Amino acid sequence: MVAFKKLGDAYIDVDGPDSVGLESPVLNEIIAALPRLRTPVKNILDDIHLKDARDNKLASLWKNPDKFSELEDAKGVGLGGCASILTH
Repeated sequence: MVAFKKLGDAYIDVDGPDSVGLESPVLNEIIAALPRLRTPVKNILDDIHLKDARDNKLASLWKNPDKFSELEDAKGVGLGGCASILTH
């Protein structure tokens, strides 16, 4: 998630893929989409303790566990890699 934040912050908002100006339509789509990551990624990062995520401390990962009670309920069901996804 931190890497997505960096990517979203690295690119300016454009009107759409046609405004990017590269020859590749795929790259134009990707680059046009990156700034739209800012808000959703920020919202997720605001809800977690990054240090606990880096330390793989799932018990204290969420700042407000009640907000994500369904995720809390699924703790023992293979969320071990969750912290590494959030912090890399």
